[in-house]
Amino acid sequence: MKEIESKELEVLRIMSIIYKEINREALKRIGEGDLSALDVGIIKMLSISPYTPAKLASILGVSKSAMTYAVDRLERLGLVMRVRSEKDRRIIQLELTEKGKEILVKAEKIYADVTKEKLNVLTEDEINTLINILQKLISK
Repeated sequence: MKEIESKELEVLRIMSIIYKEINREALKRIGEGDLSALDVGIIKMLSISPYTPAKLASILGVSKSAMTYAVDRLERLGLVMRVRSEKDRRIIQLELTEKGKEILVKAEKIYADVTKEKLNVLTEDEINTLINILQKLISK
C-alpha cells in the first residue's frame, strides 16, 4: 500500500511542479506590473462575465480578503474596475477594462507558448495520451 501512496503523491508533486514552472515563466514574460497567477485567473474569469468579488473569491478558492487585495492592485493597474449594479446599487461587480482585455490576450498567448515549449519534449501521440489521461482524471 505504501508504494501506491508514494506514487499518488509523486503524481501530485510532478503536476504541481509543472504548473508552477509554467506559471512562473509565463508571468515573467507577461511583465505587466508583477501580475500573479491569481491576477491572471481573475482577469480570465472577468472576460467571461462580471462577478462580485465574493463570488469570484469563491470560484477561485481564495479568501475574500485576498480577493480584495488582488482587486485593489488590479484596479490600480487599470486592468479591472468596480461597477455598481444597475438593479441593486448595493452590489458591486468587477469588470475588465480595455487594458485588462489587452493583457488577457497577451497572457493567453504567452501561457500557450510556454506550455507548448514545456510539452515540446513529447511526441504528438504522447501529448494526445496525456490529454486523454488528464481528461479521465477530471471526469472521475
